[in-house]
Amino acid sequence: MPRYGGDIRYIVEREDVLRMFDYIKKARDRAIVSFLYLTGARPSEVVEIMRDDITVEPHRLIIRIPTKKLRQGDFEVEKRELIIPRPYPRDAIDTELVTYVESVPYGSRLFPVTTDHILKMIKKASEEALGFRLVPYNFRHSRLTKLARAGATIETLQYWKGARSLKSIAPYLHGRPVEAPPEWVK
Repeated sequence: MPRYGGDIRYIVEREDVLRMFDYIKKARDRAIVSFLYLTGARPSEVVEIMRDDITVEPHRLIIRIPTKKLRQGDFEVEKRELIIPRPYPRDAIDTELVTYVESVPYGSRLFPVTTDHILKMIKKASEEALGFRLVPYNFRHSRLTKLARAGATIETLQYWKGARSLKSIAPYLHGRPVEAPPEWVK
């Protein structure tokens, strides 16, 4: 993870995103914040998303996120498919993303920006709206933390993170509730 000069342990909540929307003027940038919040994608993945990678359905979004994996000395692109339920009634976070996605023609990059643009936009909007600095990885950490707290399996956490290693998801596994301790613990 790149060092962005922020504390990624802060958990981003819906209210934080909505407050940031008040300071973000461009629909594209509000959609980027929505996308980061809903998916926990890496900034490098966000800039590679194509319009064709998102399917908008009435009750869910299907998002195929390209992830670069190192295999035998070369990077290969894999796509992991995230299925995100759409709330009803619709909320501003869902609406910002879907409205923007539907305005982009198929075959185009969804967010024609750089990772540096995402970093600067998040820093500025969070400082103005929240009074402290967020970085793009706050959204990633928040999504994975919320999934873990909701009882997601280890495999689900690995898939959402786009990681093979258990070591990379270990920070999200501490203190997870279990229905009953295994027999050997008693």
